Parts: sequence; structure tokens; C-alpha cells
Amino acid sequence: MVATTIAFASGSFVKGKRTGIKGTGVNQIDVTKQANGVFVVENNRPNPIRNLLMTDFGDQNTVVKLLGGPKTSIRGLEAFMGGGDDFLQIGTKSTDTDTKTSKPQDGSRPTYIDMGAGDDSFRQFGTFKNGTFRADTGDDYALFKDPKDKFVVRNSVVDMGDGDDTLIFGGNVKDVDVFLGDGADTVKFNGKVRGVDLDLGSDTDVDEVIIKKNDIKGLRITGESEGDKLFIGSSEFTYDATRDLWVNDANGATKDF
Repeated sequence: MVATTIAFASGSFVKGKRTGIKGTGVNQIDVTKQANGVFVVENNRPNPIRNLLMTDFGDQNTVVKLLGGPKTSIRGLEAFMGGGDDFLQIGTKSTDTDTKTSKPQDGSRPTYIDMGAGDDSFRQFGTFKNGTFRADTGDDYALFKDPKDKFVVRNSVVDMGDGDDTLIFGGNVKDVDVFLGDGADTVKFNGKVRGVDLDLGSDTDVDEVIIKKNDIKGLRITGESEGDKLFIGSSEFTYDATRDLWVNDANGATKDF
């Protein structure tokens, strides 16, 4: 069996009362592996979880939830999930019942996450800032959402890799580089779009870009291919490779990003 390591780049850690490790100082956490194989990293203090390294998960299907107190955030997270169909959640929703607090975490910053090969699922509740997220190969799902309706992703890179992927920004985004790779991908922007470079992957599969609000500044789209779809509010556009323009399906009006 491949060993699983949940390690820390700083701080002193000893055995906790539960079946895991517990930190001292500002890194007061518990790591438990539940009977269903889910790893729960829980922070019961308002101090950030700092310099958390998660690696050596191998090719097994792994579920990790990083939960915490009402003002908890994560600083310096590195996660390498390996192969397998993995699930990683950072922060909590107000409807979650598997944590001691009903408030969301304050996100993760800075962060490097590599989900590895496989059909993976990632959920971030809180702001993802100054980080890099890589879904790698497989049909992956990624959700970035902040219940406070702030910028859900800022100054970051989101690379979905190859596969038929779904990427959802559940709030405002600013200064983000997005790469969709090969495959029939869908990306949704549910809030304001500010300074986003979106690369659709230059493949022959039809991608869909859905922008819920017509509140866009500094959007640049590259890697389009014939037939790609763009939805802005109630308007629908199709990419015309010959003209290198997005054409409104209803009235023929064009857009160039």
C-alpha cells in the first residue's frame, strides 16, 4: 500500500487525541482518516494553517477536506493528489454539517495544487489568491466560490488540462490566467470578469464559455476553434474561424476579444 503523507514545512507536531497528528503553536490542527477513507484536516483556531504539504497519495481514489474555524485560512498549501479519481475541498459552506463552524473559510493563499491524472473534483470556498491550480488529465470539475460574494480568484493560474472539464467561478474574478486544454470544456463566470486571459486550447472540440453578467473588463480569449460557443447574459455567440470573430446567433452582430 502506498503511504500517505500529510506533512508540514514548519511547526512542531505530536500525536493528537484522535487518530492523527495535532500541531502546536499557531498550527493547531487535527488530521483524521475516517472509516470511509476521507481525510479531514480540521483547524479549530482562527490562526491560518501554514505551509501544509500533501503528497504521496499514489493512484488510489483520495478524498481530502480542509476545514476550519470561522476566520481560518490556509497559507502556503502544496497538494499533489496523484492518480485516481480524487476529491479535494478547501473551506466550508454555510450548509456543511461536518465542521464545527457554520461560516466559510477565508480561502487559500498562496497555493499550488496539482490534482494529477484521473477524473477529479475540486471545491474551494473562500478566496483563491496568488495560487496555481492544475487539474491535469481526465474529465475534471473545479468550483471556486465565496459565500461573501467577493473575488473568488485573484492573481492566479487555473489550468484544467486535457479532458472534458467543467470550471465554475461562482463569483467575481480578477487577473486570472485560465487554460482549458484539449477536450469539450465548459467554463462559467457567475460574477464580474476583470483582467482574464482565457485560452480555449486550440482543439477541434466545441468549448462553451458562459458569462452570466455583462460586466466584463479586460477579457482576452485565445485558442478558439470553429463552432465554440460564447454566452453573455441572454446573448449567444458562435466562433467563426474564417472571420476570427464571435458572431451573435440572433442578429449577426460580432464581438472580438
